[in-house]
Amino acid sequence: MRALRMAMTGLSICAIAATFMPVGNAAEEETVGNNLSIPLLYSESAYLPPITTPVTEQFTGAIQSGYVVARDLTSAECAGALQKDAGNVWQGDLALAEDGSVTTVDWGDNLEAMDPNLSRAYTRVEMGLYSALAEPATGYDMCWISGRGTNEVWGAQVVKEGDSWVPVTSDRTEAAVYTAGARLTIQRIVPDRTYTWSADTHRWQGTGADAPYFNGAVHEAAADGPGSFGAEVTVTGKLSYGYLWDTATVPQGEYRLTFSLDGAMDGFEGSGTTLSNASILASEETSSEDVSATAEGSGNTATMRGDLNLTYIDVTVGTRTDPIPTDEPTTPPSGGGTSSGSTSTGSTTSGGAASSVPGPEGPSAGQGPVSVAITPAAGTVRLQQHARIRAAERGTYPVGRRLLLAARPVKTDAGVTVRWRIREQDRDQCQIRLRDGQTTVKLVRPGTCTVIGWAPAPSEQYAPFRWTRTYRAVAQQ
Repeated sequence: MRALRMAMTGLSICAIAATFMPVGNAAEEETVGNNLSIPLLYSESAYLPPITTPVTEQFTGAIQSGYVVARDLTSAECAGALQKDAGNVWQGDLALAEDGSVTTVDWGDNLEAMDPNLSRAYTRVEMGLYSALAEPATGYDMCWISGRGTNEVWGAQVVKEGDSWVPVTSDRTEAAVYTAGARLTIQRIVPDRTYTWSADTHRWQGTGADAPYFNGAVHEAAADGPGSFGAEVTVTGKLSYGYLWDTATVPQGEYRLTFSLDGAMDGFEGSGTTLSNASILASEETSSEDVSATAEGSGNTATMRGDLNLTYIDVTVGTRTDPIPTDEPTTPPSGGGTSSGSTSTGSTTSGGAASSVPGPEGPSAGQGPVSVAITPAAGTVRLQQHARIRAAERGTYPVGRRLLLAARPVKTDAGVTVRWRIREQDRDQCQIRLRDGQTTVKLVRPGTCTVIGWAPAPSEQYAPFRWTRTYRAVAQQ
């Protein structure tokens, strides 16, 4: 996850119910975990964040040399007191903020940079909530030791004073936010359609929206590991919400990943914070060559819906589109746990008669998928773009040519960001890349490449925005 970039306007320590202090009543962990290195606000007094309980700050464990900037061997050297070492204990400031207003959210860079890679066992779904403080709080500076991704090793920066190691701390004006009301919903959808969010069932509804593959909140979690959504302190000392998604086992097609905050429900009084004023933190890692080189499709842009207390991002799994139910189930799925979207059955027509729903291998014998025409409501306003799309209408270019689609992110007049994709049958011919705000398409093989730019309608008052450009790539002479 990236560095903190949030602002909780007007929030100060004086306004928080409890001043920043090390937590002393969180549950003890059986094994040594990661230490929290940044300030943290938690939203409900009944749900404490998943942090190790420090008894006394100490740095008597393993100390190794590293660098102040991860994977940059030219940056300043540092000494790091390793994470997951019982002899190294520290913790950033902590406070209860029951009525916080989050204003920036951070989707994991891997989802923003590329679609899920089916050659990997799992796709990591990550989300961070952060806020800025009117008064500074203490955080611990970190030292990168070695590795990257799941193999990264980090420690708190320390310096030698006499015979002891002393931590390097700094005043922070930003803090992470923990709420047990955080929820993740994963649904397969048909692109370019308008859906309605149900706050009661925590899912998108409408023709083309499948039953959720996963639908669970932190306060509902009964276990850890793959298949469970929760929060954890990462090896870098930050707090992250996460879920391991086994994308190799789900039907292929478009999926909407929705991060929302629960209201009051059975057994939960409701999240103590809100996303009503939130904005999306733009990805900073999509410019990496190794990330863009492995992208299976376009970069993905998250959408913020503060009015619904949620944010979502649409991604494509695989290179084909498996059949999807065309009717809404009469009984919505429950609010928690998981439900497989790959074997969804029992949909009904508007008249109430049972209707067979095609599975991932195709429709049942003797029955084809039902075609549903979507007609915008009378008086619907068509979305318009704010920024110019630079893409040429058409043309023939040599293989290897990279064409500029847009010089910066394109937003519609309703604030929805235009996404970019390649037509399914052309996925082997070209690749889309999002880097430093620019969107380009590279022609990698001879043949036709059709690029689609689209943005879903934010409400029933709008019709979706969509355009296409078709290019032909020829072998270089």
